[in-house]
Amino acid sequence: TPGQVKEKLDLVIPTLDYGEFADVDIVIEAVPENIELKKKVFAELDKVCPPDTILATNSSALSIKEIGAATNRPHKVIGMHFFSPAHVMKLVEVIPSEDTDEDTLDTVIQFTQELRKMPVTVQECPGFLVNRLLMPYLNEATYALQEGAATASGIDEAMRDFGWPMGPFQLMDMLGVKVCYDVGVYLASRYGDRMTQAGLFEKLIEAGRYGEKAGAGFYGYGDQSDEPVKEMIKELQESGEVATDTEFSADRLMMPLINEA
Repeated sequence: TPGQVKEKLDLVIPTLDYGEFADVDIVIEAVPENIELKKKVFAELDKVCPPDTILATNSSALSIKEIGAATNRPHKVIGMHFFSPAHVMKLVEVIPSEDTDEDTLDTVIQFTQELRKMPVTVQECPGFLVNRLLMPYLNEATYALQEGAATASGIDEAMRDFGWPMGPFQLMDMLGVKVCYDVGVYLASRYGDRMTQAGLFEKLIEAGRYGEKAGAGFYGYGDQSDEPVKEMIKELQESGEVATDTEFSADRLMMPLINEA
């Protein structure tokens, strides 16, 4: 009802500084996927929050231990990764580092359940569970696209027919191409060649095609089109940087995911 909506909205207190953080039980950080930025934010939170406050990061891939080391309370630092769109998706990855204590883990699991979400405790590793499996799949889709094995819409349609709720390029545009790029760079730095990103990602980032929110990603939105992406693919192929005699299949995209599992 309108009254219930107002009641919930009245619980939200917007702020542009840390003044409101002096009396909180848990903080969930959601700044961009940049480890130095996250460490800076956690160091600042550590100074203003009570000693017992749990500091959770919504990171989808970065080291919880490294983030926790930026504070004087690594035992109170934990990963709490929501999935997009967060108001719809039930799953939440809960990622303790080797420094996180049991009380913090138990509290975050209970809190997640109170949010009517489904917590899954995941051992810390680059990418955790979901993105460690998902990114090789998305990366392989991008390799297939830049090699001319199929079009973006053709790949999306094939993967929906395979059983995915949306195609890989629809998904990346929704999540944010920049987010996928940053996570991919991080995973490649930790896992090596098998996570090496398709070159098309970098061209999209250079062109500011960050995804649906930016008006353009793999697809165009509003008055934008995907013609610039087709030109990028043509440039990659003519440069000899990518293979051009490959074929697309749903299995091709699924195998890197399965191999990572």
